[in-house]
Amino acid sequence: MIVADILSINPHHLDSTATVLDALELILEHDIRHVPVVNDGELIGIISDRDIRDFSLPLSEENYQPSSERANLKARVTEIMSADPITVDTETSLGDAIDIILEQKIGALPVVDEGTRTLRGIVSYEDLLRAARPFLSE
Repeated sequence: MIVADILSINPHHLDSTATVLDALELILEHDIRHVPVVNDGELIGIISDRDIRDFSLPLSEENYQPSSERANLKARVTEIMSADPITVDTETSLGDAIDIILEQKIGALPVVDEGTRTLRGIVSYEDLLRAARPFLSE
C-alpha cells in the first residue's frame, strides 16, 4: 500500500497570515491535531496541538476563553510552527511513512506533490494504524 491509498485529501490548513487563535479554533472545531500552514498553496510548515500547548495555551474547551488582551493568541502561526516539515508524496509506501514517523517522533506527515511543496493531503499515525489493523490477528 502507498500513502495515496489512505491520505486525508484537502486537509484543513491555514494560511501563513493566520494567528495562533485561528489554529486553536480550527483544532478544537474539527478535533484534529496537526494543521499544515501554506503560502500561495505551497507548504511552509505545520502546527500541532503540542506546539500550541507548549506556547502556554489551554487546549481544553472548558478552559478556552479567547481574549483580546491575550497577545500570544494574536501571534502568527509562523512564529511557532515547525517550518519546512518532513513530507512524503502520494507514492511513498506505508512502511516508509511509518518508519519516518517513528524515527522522527512526529504525529503526521504532510503529503505534497513530488518535486514541489504543493499540499495534497496529510497522513497521520492514526491513519497508518487504521490501515495496518486489518492485517493484524485478533
